[in-house]
Amino acid sequence: MLVTSAVNCSAPNVKRALAQYRAKVAKAVITRVERGIREGDLPPHTDARGLAKYFETVIQGMSSQAIDGTTRKDLLAVAENAMRAWPKRR
Repeated sequence: MLVTSAVNCSAPNVKRALAQYRAKVAKAVITRVERGIREGDLPPHTDARGLAKYFETVIQGMSSQAIDGTTRKDLLAVAENAMRAWPKRR
């Protein structure tokens, strides 16, 4: 919903608020990935920012696809493929 809200809204204050919210969520994901690296859930060489941005992009794309009527089955297939991008533990 955040993706389409930003695209369909021309009010600068709403766009700014949505951008700030997305940035807050992105930071939380980066923080969680960094914790996973520290705790050994992810390899030490994992690019926390890159991985977080990747999943942010996948989620936004899935949101757009869902709005366009993509089936649940197809969205689940995207999610399953995206999960394969997680770096393996050593």
